[in-house]
Amino acid sequence: FSTYALAYSDLEIPSVLPGDVNADGKVDRKDLTRLAQYFARWDVEIDEAAYVNALENIELNSVGERVTIQHGDAKLLKQYDDNKYDIVLANINRNVILCDIDKYSRVLKPGGMMLLSGFYYNEVPMMLNKAIEYNLSHVISKADKEWALLVLQKRF
Repeated sequence: FSTYALAYSDLEIPSVLPGDVNADGKVDRKDLTRLAQYFARWDVEIDEAAYVNALENIELNSVGERVTIQHGDAKLLKQYDDNKYDIVLANINRNVILCDIDKYSRVLKPGGMMLLSGFYYNEVPMMLNKAIEYNLSHVISKADKEWALLVLQKRF
């Protein structure tokens, strides 16, 4: 999971944009940092370089007392209760998300938001088909060139 890697500058939606914490009409690093400060208690990174970068971002944003980071994969989620988190952020490639979306959904509270990126926009339909299997509904999807941001919500 990556609490800092999404940086989409063209997300403009009238009314409420899920993930737009500071209400500036886009979901970007500022929102993700605020979400981490408010909600996050931990983060999991697969890639060693991303793990080190996340540690640096935690320190730079002074959220060390609220965020714990672990180096590993979705297997680490086994230690957490069902329906525990309000937000799950994953910036991982398509195949990993498709393989682990059940684990992300399990720890996500009903009504909680899942933000996914790290795959191509033309792969969104495939991701949505898989999301439906795990009680996740489509909120919005956006593209930054060929890259996608997919926002899902866990149904009650």
